[in-house]
Amino acid sequence: MNKLLLDTHAFIWFVSNDANLPVSTREQIESAEAVFLSIASLWEIAII
Repeated sequence: MNKLLLDTHAFIWFVSNDANLPVSTREQIESAEAVFLSIASLWEIAII
């Protein structure tokens, strides 16, 4: 099973379709069976 845990930047770049996220990384995220985000990432996003 292909599982990924994204850090905050990767998540933000992925959902905003940012060019900073490499194409190969985007493809890995899109093909993963499960993608996780830490609760700490949600906190980081909230304080930005």
